[in-house]
Amino acid sequence: MVIVSSDWHCQPKELIPEVGKLIGKAEPGDILVGVGDLFDFLPLGKDKFRNSKAIDDFIKLLAGREFYYVAGNHDPYPWVKERFSEHPNIKVMRNVNLENRWYFRHGHGWSHDWWLLRHLAPSIVEFMTDHLPRPWYWFSKKVGWIPSEDKRATYAGGPGERQKYDDKVGIVWRNAIQHAQHNNISVIVGHTHCSGILKRAKNGVKTVIADGGDLRDGTYLVIDDDIQLCTL
Repeated sequence: MVIVSSDWHCQPKELIPEVGKLIGKAEPGDILVGVGDLFDFLPLGKDKFRNSKAIDDFIKLLAGREFYYVAGNHDPYPWVKERFSEHPNIKVMRNVNLENRWYFRHGHGWSHDWWLLRHLAPSIVEFMTDHLPRPWYWFSKKVGWIPSEDKRATYAGGPGERQKYDDKVGIVWRNAIQHAQHNNISVIVGHTHCSGILKRAKNGVKTVIADGGDLRDGTYLVIDDDIQLCTL
């Protein structure tokens, strides 16, 4: 069985409690996959996560269990690869292909705003956090990139979606569908914070794409013979 989640958006000092609940559901032999944006390296900067309690707690919860970490737009691949380099059980990848049947990708490269920004954002953030940290963090809070305490409190409302389906979600899902059909594979994405599964009747019923939404809302995916959307 494969247990899939995405978009934890953990801050350096706090691992959201849903992560522990999710890891606790895994049985021996199960595979854990995180489909990006697990830790907010952007916009905070990678130095904030060098001695991060959230990451230390995550490593302890895994207790050596294998974990596939697909990098997202808030956790750039080079930064995450470096941060977990001493933990071989945490396999940091740009995408994951399991059994040539299930393809995991964060999905920001399929969006209109991040397909280019993903190449520029790490350098911009590194410069700002090194040279102008105070105005950068003020600006990031002002525009909502760093959630306020009031906003974080709204995450505790139980299963449900804060981000509904809209055109931005549709763009990511549409590109994921095209990739799935072109490669004859089921695509699992994150990034949108909107959960959903599209299935198609072709030689039996087959999942085309699946999105587990935001783990802070309590939603995640379970893959066995097919994909199910579940809540904690």
